[in-house]
Amino acid sequence: MPPMLAFGCHHGSTLMPDTAYVQQASPAYLGDSAAVAALDEELDRHWSAIQSGREAQDVQKLAAFLAEMWDAATETSKVAEVATVIRRHPIMDVLMEDTFNKRYPFAAKFRDVCRGLEIPLAGASRRSRPRRVLVTGASRGIGAGISLALAQRGLEVAICYREKRRRAAGVASTIEALGQKCHLIEGDLSRDDEPEIVARKALDHGPIDAIVLNASGGLEAGKGLSYALALNCFAQIALVSALIPRCDDGLAIIYVTSHGAHFYPGKPVLPIYEKVAHSKQRGEQTLRRMVSLASSRRPNLRVVSGDIIEGTTTAMLLDRAVPGFVARRKRQVGRLPTIGEFSSMIAAATVEEMKGIDISTRYCGSTAPYLIPE
Repeated sequence: MPPMLAFGCHHGSTLMPDTAYVQQASPAYLGDSAAVAALDEELDRHWSAIQSGREAQDVQKLAAFLAEMWDAATETSKVAEVATVIRRHPIMDVLMEDTFNKRYPFAAKFRDVCRGLEIPLAGASRRSRPRRVLVTGASRGIGAGISLALAQRGLEVAICYREKRRRAAGVASTIEALGQKCHLIEGDLSRDDEPEIVARKALDHGPIDAIVLNASGGLEAGKGLSYALALNCFAQIALVSALIPRCDDGLAIIYVTSHGAHFYPGKPVLPIYEKVAHSKQRGEQTLRRMVSLASSRRPNLRVVSGDIIEGTTTAMLLDRAVPGFVARRKRQVGRLPTIGEFSSMIAAATVEEMKGIDISTRYCGSTAPYLIPE
């Protein structure tokens, strides 16, 4: 019997490249159910089509697929099994939209089932809130802001930096002045062996309950797509893969991204940002797949996506490449989020209790498409 028929669905599908990459990167934590994988891949196909342009016909095809799945699942008494796969997939973002559910009422049934699921973690549940957090790219800017916001919430912080030790030490001093412990961890995550080393150094100070994946790059002069992929995708997966077997069940993973990357390629970005958007989108989707297919020591993933953040190096570089771009964005949406606002949202997502498997997204600032000059 073909795998999809186990769920009563007759659609075929093709493996996405990222699925194969995850299987190579972390084979010990992936489920081996062919039926689950086949359904997940079919959802991938619809999600990719919607992300690429969100045409009406793509949404209609998704609705038709969900209608078929609902009928087949109810006939075979597998509603909970199908809903479990959907709940762990980014397609759940579409099911949460009121307009989609009003137009396709049967989709609301799946949404309600997904919302009501209590998906247990393998083994013991994680703590109600983390106590020790690892933050990457934390010597300045948003990373420093996240670290301070976490310390203000009473957490012990390990801050990872690449080379700016003096800046990192300044962040640590501020955190310690708040009465919280802070540990400095030097490491270049774009190098093949560094993620494993960083994970070991972080755990030398005690168990890690959460990791904030903030480090990113690709806009630097002379850096191409391979560098962007190494830092924004492969390093993230390698670091998470190194931590999962050494941490308790329910490790909280917070992936920090931008609207330009999160909605890529469905919404336009500046040419200079293309390689960053591509690599961060691939990193996000690979992490989503990794978490959704985990079969033991299950982690949780929360994605926090921001508009152009005022006062950041990224905003400065984009404005340098296209003079006036940031000012036009301000006029378009009214105001841009500050480093403090974005950092606070990320810290809040980190400390919020996670029950069962959690794969969700939070947005900071307007999600309106960028106005790209011709």
